[in-house]
Amino acid sequence: MRRVYWLYAALGLAGVALLTFQESAHSPQMSVDDQLAELVAESMAADDEESLRVEQRIADLREFQRILRETTDDLEKNAIRLVDAAERIIESADEFSPEYLRGVEALEQGATRVECVAQNLIRHFNTLQDIDRNVTGVTHRLQQELKALQKIVVH
Repeated sequence: MRRVYWLYAALGLAGVALLTFQESAHSPQMSVDDQLAELVAESMAADDEESLRVEQRIADLREFQRILRETTDDLEKNAIRLVDAAERIIESADEFSPEYLRGVEALEQGATRVECVAQNLIRHFNTLQDIDRNVTGVTHRLQQELKALQKIVVH
């Protein structure tokens, strides 16, 4: 019986290795070399699964980063309201980066998830304000939107 293992190593550019070995049709016993080859193949297959998980995690984080960047750009251009931006980020984080939400909820003091993310967005623009004075107006506008949101949440 012939066994073929396709093994995929995923770090940066991926390479594919093909391991083959023969089992004697006359002997049910595999040689030590065959057993080693099978163990190596199984180990590499396990590594392959982990590599695929890592690749997926990287892809998820990149997608979350893309959406986060688009959202902050939209906020800067006044193309989206703060509450809508926060909801977009929550939806994206739920799918691609749940740890972001856990971190934001631990860091910010909002009554709701939307408020926590909104506060975090303002924190982002406050940080940018130190580097780029052009976002000062953005920060002020977002703080006003946050105050309005907090009034809605309280009532």
